[in-house]
Amino acid sequence: MAVGFSGCVVTVTVAGVAVDHIAHEHHTVVYTVTGTSQGTAITYATLQEGNGQNGSAELTATALPWTRTISASGLVTIYHVSADVGRGGGTATCTITDNGSLVSEKTVVGAFRSADCNRGG
Repeated sequence: MAVGFSGCVVTVTVAGVAVDHIAHEHHTVVYTVTGTSQGTAITYATLQEGNGQNGSAELTATALPWTRTISASGLVTIYHVSADVGRGGGTATCTITDNGSLVSEKTVVGAFRSADCNRGG
């Protein structure tokens, strides 16, 4: 019985340390939009439980390429960027990288199309 209880205590302790590590892990997140679209509308948003930059922004008539780098941490982190191609047409590609690793990418071609990239965890 004592061995079983000790095993449970060790398991809970190890899990607690792992969760604490994830909650305090620093993320450098880069939103990027590239392509041939002129006057692209870009929207990006960050939601996180920890410290960093929460919120969203919408940019209109943006020249490409465009990039934004943010810092984030916490157990819950959600990232989003979208690029809307206007009536002039062209291409738009959005990407999200987290600590240098590509986590989302989408390309669209043609007028009134939207490239949406999302990452949640």
